[in-house]
Amino acid sequence: FGSSHIGSGWSPSDARGQRCRRRVPLPSSPARRSRAAMAPGVTTALSLGALLAGARGFVPFANVEELRPRRLKDFCGSEPVPGRASGVRRCEYAMRRTLEDESDIELSWQMEADPDQILSLDTEAEHGVQLKRCGPGELELLLPESHAHHAAEGAVVVGSRFVHNCAHRPDHQLYHRIKSVRAQQWQGAVAHVHLITEELEHISHAVPKLSFYFSWMPSEAKNLEDYPEMKTDYGINREHLRSKQGAPRKLFSMPSLSNLNKMNGVSSDTGGFQHGGAANGDFAMTNGVVNLMPKQLSNFGWNWDFFMNTTQEPDFDLSAPGLMGMMKIRKPYIKVHAGIFLNFSSQFEGLTLAPKVFWRAGIKGHGRVQAKVMGSMNTTGDAGADPFHAFKLPVMQELERPLWFEKVDFAAGSLPVSIEP
Repeated sequence: FGSSHIGSGWSPSDARGQRCRRRVPLPSSPARRSRAAMAPGVTTALSLGALLAGARGFVPFANVEELRPRRLKDFCGSEPVPGRASGVRRCEYAMRRTLEDESDIELSWQMEADPDQILSLDTEAEHGVQLKRCGPGELELLLPESHAHHAAEGAVVVGSRFVHNCAHRPDHQLYHRIKSVRAQQWQGAVAHVHLITEELEHISHAVPKLSFYFSWMPSEAKNLEDYPEMKTDYGINREHLRSKQGAPRKLFSMPSLSNLNKMNGVSSDTGGFQHGGAANGDFAMTNGVVNLMPKQLSNFGWNWDFFMNTTQEPDFDLSAPGLMGMMKIRKPYIKVHAGIFLNFSSQFEGLTLAPKVFWRAGIKGHGRVQAKVMGSMNTTGDAGADPFHAFKLPVMQELERPLWFEKVDFAAGSLPVSIEP
């Protein structure tokens, strides 16, 4: 895995030795009701905003409903955890399913947390909670009366990359711990609150203790045959799976190895190699880099047509100063059938301490690498010199570059998680 957005370093900007909770007194219900009469239409506007927020809602991996964020309290016991702050309870969940394409997906998680101290923008949007603005160290929220108690010091606001538009952290999860309430204004039965927050590094800072395991194994990765039947639907192969016939199409069609054309005496057929660029967490289609769907891990590689289960045959005719002859690389290919897994655990003992984090992630499956090299060369140089050091094989340089896939999104209760294979 190139990036998991998980680490253990943390430098608190406001070090405090003890966690404090302070409730902000709210106006009485009659006062709120009187303000409701002065602000007709607020409830309608709020409902429309919640509807629009839901339209851009969380997109779980493989569209598996059980991977969406859900209210944490539905998975928590009733007894407090000994030795923890009041309200902290043990919460857990586990699921395992075989999908229609015969892939296996598994998620299990356990945590110690206070569900009343976590406000999820994903789960509560349908109940009227809206994020109006966000920035480094601050949030503005619209909270209905039923959720106004979350505007309190020590509470945590979380949201997936699908429900916020924070310009300073695009395509990242939102984790904020409330430090204070700067302003609060009631508009009918809805509170507009301006919160001063501490932006948390990642999920391990949000709850005292957390562990989860996620795994996805496609049919092709479980089938150890050399040429397993393609069954996983990763988008661009959907028509092929439906028809099982028609004109052959290449899986990876973006040209690469273009630097071969700039070398003297070299001609090439690229074989449609697909590669990625540098890791920056931004999956925009820039510099010709096409980021693949994560389910394409089931069938990916270089110079291999997964639709036809065959290879193309690029020929590279190489020359170098003082060398006469030819080198051919025939029928090279790489093909991989793999799934992904992530095992994560963290323990957060205090606001002035960095969380203890352990994680292990990877891809699991099988693949094949094959190539035939033929050469006939004559050099007038030093007989002790290795002619292969006179030039570099551009194909090998291209294969050094990482291949990046789009993010895999799921949730542990109401806490969103993303990984990037």
